[in-house]
Amino acid sequence: MNRIRRLAIGCVLIWLFSLSYTFASEERITSQNNEFGGKTEETTYKKGSSRYEEGIYKIIEFYDANGKIREIESYYTDERSKKDGVKKREQYYFQSRTKTLLTKAEFYYTDAYSSYNGMYKCEEKYHENGNKKVSEFFYTDKWAKTHVVSKMIIDYDSKGLEKKRTHYDSKGKIISQEER
Repeated sequence: MNRIRRLAIGCVLIWLFSLSYTFASEERITSQNNEFGGKTEETTYKKGSSRYEEGIYKIIEFYDANGKIREIESYYTDERSKKDGVKKREQYYFQSRTKTLLTKAEFYYTDAYSSYNGMYKCEEKYHENGNKKVSEFFYTDKWAKTHVVSKMIIDYDSKGLEKKRTHYDSKGKIISQEER
């Protein structure tokens, strides 16, 4: 009798444990006809899921009419955002005949990070080989007033190595440029 009871309790515990992972994320289709002509899927992750433990609490995926990925928005947990300042990332893709290419990524920073470092957004564009092509850093108006810099652009070669860094003021005028 004791053995059967222990076995039953063990089975119930395993079942409850598996339920916590089964419901660790919630998926829903938010659009059947988005700006790319396809569907949009939103997945929200809860504590206990591997994605949440990685610092992601929500992902929104945008597909084209052929079911190919075109854009992904990732939203980060407060714990993750405190580490690198990023609260949201948007990735844009191009579908070639043979593969999916990441063309651009945008990073949006938390207010705390922006207040301390001045940056509120970064845009990165990529070569077809996947290496960075250019990074643009956008600074807050407050930062631009006190530090003169409103935007910084870093250009990379086809290998992804930095070749030039250019700083701009709020009127778009180059204030400094460094070749690497």
